[in-house]
Amino acid sequence: MNTNHKFLTLLFSGLLILPLSLAAQGEGVDKQGYQSDDIEAEYEFGLYYLDEDSFRFGKYSGLTEEGYEPNFNFRIQSRPAWDSDDTASWRFQGWRLGLDSRRLEFDYLDQGTMRFTADYREMPNNRFNDGMSPFNGIGTMNLTLPSNWVGPPNGTTSTFATLDENLKNVTSKFDRRRLDLNFDRKINRQWSFDIDWRHETKDGIRTFGGVIGNSGGNPRAVVLPSPIDWDTDIMEASFNFANSRFQFGFSMFASWYENSQTSVTWDNPYGQRSGWAPGVGFPDGQGLYSLEPSNQAVQYRAYGAVNFDNSSR
Repeated sequence: MNTNHKFLTLLFSGLLILPLSLAAQGEGVDKQGYQSDDIEAEYEFGLYYLDEDSFRFGKYSGLTEEGYEPNFNFRIQSRPAWDSDDTASWRFQGWRLGLDSRRLEFDYLDQGTMRFTADYREMPNNRFNDGMSPFNGIGTMNLTLPSNWVGPPNGTTSTFATLDENLKNVTSKFDRRRLDLNFDRKINRQWSFDIDWRHETKDGIRTFGGVIGNSGGNPRAVVLPSPIDWDTDIMEASFNFANSRFQFGFSMFASWYENSQTSVTWDNPYGQRSGWAPGVGFPDGQGLYSLEPSNQAVQYRAYGAVNFDNSSR
């Protein structure tokens, strides 16, 4: 298999300084009632080129198919003039907006007072797209064998008589989408507050090994496709106090995980084996594999410190 792919990027970039007129009322404005700031915009656009299909090459990048894919990056920001009394600035930027690995980020800062950031990203994880399986129901919790399946009498794969005619394509990949939000606030010179929140989804197909047996000599295994449908939320918040002598704070950490798929059941493709209980082999036998259970957790934390003098704490 050729793993050396020609990867070409053609880019064009530029910089714009755009005047932004903001209506204002009251003192400190000009005769027309406006005050002006500048918005700086930087952009980059072009094309990616891949000279042949490569599913694995698209892991994290989103580039999988031969040909051209659009690429667009940008950054837009506003900063106060160096001699201005304004302390607020913001920045909005994006990367790889033409691909499945796109990312957007917004950052707002009021210097010495508060900060807010929002970060959204998509992350494809390609494993393989050339797998084969005889099972029906790929992507669900119930995997069944075709109606013409013949269970091998000796319990080995060499006598899967109808395997070739029942093979179906299996693609193993999952898409991950994540949103991070962060807010920091300086309440006064001593107190501060911050909160972080993350929401993440993951969906797709992975694989696992399903085993049926009751001793070291008679287990039989099969590699099975398993669905992924996860939602995760993570939150952390804290209050903090600090002056020249005392420092203390309180924080809470919480997580919530939900798995919409609880288990995978599959038909046993192997015929009855010595040592198995009646009905374990094909056509009546089934295996059951439990997936990660939904759960939640909360932690609390408190800390404190005092400086007695310059040499003890």
